[in-house]
Amino acid sequence: MSSNASAVPTEIAKHLQEGDLDAVEDAWMARMEKAPADLDFFSSVSAAVTKADTQETAAILLQMLDDELKEKELWPIRIELLRREGRVMHPTA
Repeated sequence: MSSNASAVPTEIAKHLQEGDLDAVEDAWMARMEKAPADLDFFSSVSAAVTKADTQETAAILLQMLDDELKEKELWPIRIELLRREGRVMHPTA
């Protein structure tokens, strides 16, 4: 499944329409705790955040996920995250 194949969850789309980035971050953190390997979710939300706000905001969220994956030593998932989202996380690289 490609990184943008998953639809943005309705709850996230609603928060973005309302400009409620704190609620988006809360949902991101909750998913990160429960399912840090759900890269389809994180990629779709990252793309939606980039479209609704800025790439910088998406990069911050992705960096939090990257830190979590490093802490939990989920190396294969981290490699896949970097493969999918490296350009968002490190736009000047």
